[in-house]
Amino acid sequence: MTRGAGSKGGRPGFDPVLKLKMLVLQSLHGLSLTQTSYMVRDRLSWMRFCGLGPGGTVPNANTLWDFREALIATKALEKAFEMLDRTISAAGYLLMGGQIIDATLVAAPKSLSEEFMLDCIAY
Repeated sequence: MTRGAGSKGGRPGFDPVLKLKMLVLQSLHGLSLTQTSYMVRDRLSWMRFCGLGPGGTVPNANTLWDFREALIATKALEKAFEMLDRTISAAGYLLMGGQIIDATLVAAPKSLSEEFMLDCIAY
């Protein structure tokens, strides 16, 4: 992927590694591009993962979308994620997505004992 000529002026482009890290976060957490951009600005741990500090400039959703589409067009996105999966597996980790574990405690009505129910029916 090449960047445009710098002679056109304007703001310099974002680092491709930063944008790829943001796409990884988006994929791992099942977020939209807008949500991903917000979360990187909001969470210190996400900033740190992306190599940013507080107040660092974060790519917006449109910038991420353009980057993702360029990677898809060159089939680089799929290759990058396959390489990431292999690296994570080689390190001994098991990457699992789409799993939600709910440990919410919900009050349930007390069940009546069978003996009590039989007594009620008898009367």
